[in-house]
Amino acid sequence: MTIGAQKSAIILPALLESSEKRIRQLKYEEGMEKIKNLVGLENVKRQIFYLVSEMLIESHVESNSSKAIKPEKATYHMVFQGNPGAGKTEIARCFPDILYGLNITKGYKCIETNRSELVGAYIGQTEKATREKIEDAINNGGVLFIDEFHQLGADSSSWDY
Repeated sequence: MTIGAQKSAIILPALLESSEKRIRQLKYEEGMEKIKNLVGLENVKRQIFYLVSEMLIESHVESNSSKAIKPEKATYHMVFQGNPGAGKTEIARCFPDILYGLNITKGYKCIETNRSELVGAYIGQTEKATREKIEDAINNGGVLFIDEFHQLGADSSSWDY
């Protein structure tokens, strides 16, 4: 290996790492800015900023913990409730950027789905469709967003499997 190749082998990973950090920072700022710019919803914004502060602390603790004492990994399952047009979907779409920026997820893709894409008409279809959506979110390092989640349990038909 030549000296130039040795330097490239050292510098390239460092550049890629700093580039990824910068992208994460930009995605975080983008997600937070979108939430901050929403009209009204001051109480919701305050709760989100509080939650993000907790995530930052947990991320810092996790990254600075010794290997012998690893804190339990937090999960961030969320439910947004409110009247139609209140901004629930818009807020949910900001979270992939924020979670990616905080190094909680591997990517910032928002996998959106709803009842029609999850509930099957034949036995076994619901399980398969649900598994595919979950795996899509995991494999793409993003967030699974189930829009109109309440419809999954409402008025289930004898044809739903």
